[in-house]
Amino acid sequence: MTVFHNSIIIKYTLKPSNPMAVSNIYGQKTKYRITLELDVQDDFNPRQIDWDKVLEIQEDESCECYIEDVDLPQYYYN
Repeated sequence: MTVFHNSIIIKYTLKPSNPMAVSNIYGQKTKYRITLELDVQDDFNPRQIDWDKVLEIQEDESCECYIEDVDLPQYYYN
C-alpha cells in the first residue's frame, strides 16, 4: 500500500503599496508561515487550490505557496 503524504507551506506577506513610503500609519507589515500536512487520497491535487481566494488575500497582500510531494512507506506511520 502506498500512502501519499503532501506538505504545503503557505507564506503570507503584505505587498508594499508604495515602494517609496518610509512609514505606514495604517498598520504594521505582518508575515505568517502556516504549514499544513495532508494525508489525502491520490486524487487530491493541492496545486489546484487558489490560496489567494481561500485566504481572502487583498490587492496589497501576497501569498506564496510551496508544495512538496512526499511518498513515504506505510511503516513510517506505525
